[in-house]
Amino acid sequence: MIISKTEISNKSMLSFIGINPSKYYSWNNRKGTANNHNGKIPKENWLLEWEKEAIINYAKKHIA
Repeated sequence: MIISKTEISNKSMLSFIGINPSKYYSWNNRKGTANNHNGKIPKENWLLEWEKEAIINYAKKHIA
């Protein structure tokens, strides 16, 4: 495949800029989709307010 504006092949361009072809094609296949990471995104409602206060109070009482 040739990059039309430069007439340089993808393989040559990727080698020149130091990106593994499998990484490039992985990015290319994901184009337009949400960026999903391995970890869960924390939500405000995971801890109730009283639980947050209990954690803070415990930490204040048990300062090392």
